[in-house]
Amino acid sequence: MAASPESDSASTRLVASAIELFTSATYGSVGVQELCEHADVRRGSFYYHFRSKQDLALAALDAEWDSLRIAVFEPAFGENLAPLAAFSRFWDLVQEHADARTREFGTFGGSLLVSLAQEMAATDEVIRDRALQHLAQARTYFEAALGAAIDAGEVAAMDTKVAAQRMAAYVAGALAVARAVADPNAINLMRYDLWRFAVPPADTGDKTP
Repeated sequence: MAASPESDSASTRLVASAIELFTSATYGSVGVQELCEHADVRRGSFYYHFRSKQDLALAALDAEWDSLRIAVFEPAFGENLAPLAAFSRFWDLVQEHADARTREFGTFGGSLLVSLAQEMAATDEVIRDRALQHLAQARTYFEAALGAAIDAGEVAAMDTKVAAQRMAAYVAGALAVARAVADPNAINLMRYDLWRFAVPPADTGDKTP
């Protein structure tokens, strides 16, 4: 049976509530009842849409990645910017997204993808793996931009996969620190030219701008 518009709205509200509450607090500290109250959804409606809190967390991670992909990654790493300039644009958009979330939630809770990957590392491999899957998708944008920069002669040849992993680790660290101090402005304080992580030490200064 097809879901009604009302039930679609309930599902959407539950996912939005999960993103907010799991980001602002933690997965472990938020129960199904709190999620239902926050979303203004009856408990029975929760289990109509989701088999469990874990199932809702997976949907929240998928929705969060879609939001980041549309608001941050695609605009930053589209075809309108030079490869290395895209990394600067990426930082701008990360900051804009963090500021928007802070206004929406009333506090800054960092990145849901990063925080759930960390929180569930030893307790729920299903949620952890979904978060890591989306983080890996994020790295593909870094890899592609680095490949384009190599082709354009902006940087020396390198292992783009390893370089993208270094970049992603730095971004995750910046977001984790910003979450710890509950201040999205910490992101800009730790802003860094990510492509510098990609330059092999022996080649630093040769082909970089």
